Amino acid sequence: MRDPVVAKECGACHMLYPAGLLPARSWRGITAGLADHFGDNAALDDATVAHIAAYLEANAADAKARNRKMLRDLSGAVTPARITELPWWTRKHERKDRVTPATLARKGAKFRGDCKACHEDAERGLFDEE
Repeated sequence: MRDPVVAKECGACHMLYPAGLLPARSWRGITAGLADHFGDNAALDDATVAHIAAYLEANAADAKARNRKMLRDLSGAVTPARITELPWWTRKHERKDRVTPATLARKGAKFRGDCKACHEDAERGLFDEE
């Protein structure tokens, strides 16, 4: 279930990444650093940040054993800020030339983590290619 505050604030600038793609520690780091959010100022008021952080952490990959496959082979000492830093993502995408510059250009992807270019239902957490 999507949270309307998260959808409004996060989805206003980029794809709404499902919370289950990253561990809670990643979401804590991301929400704590919104003044420099991947080079942009995405700062919000404290109450909104707290709401977003609580939602993301409660629905993270390591919350209630949701998407533990996303975290397989990820050291507990590593806090990825991007889904493309996950060993799971690498296993799925770096084979069969799925993320070569030519493939990304053909699909219309703006960057490696532009999931919607290849996965129409990515914002709903559905990544099947068929």
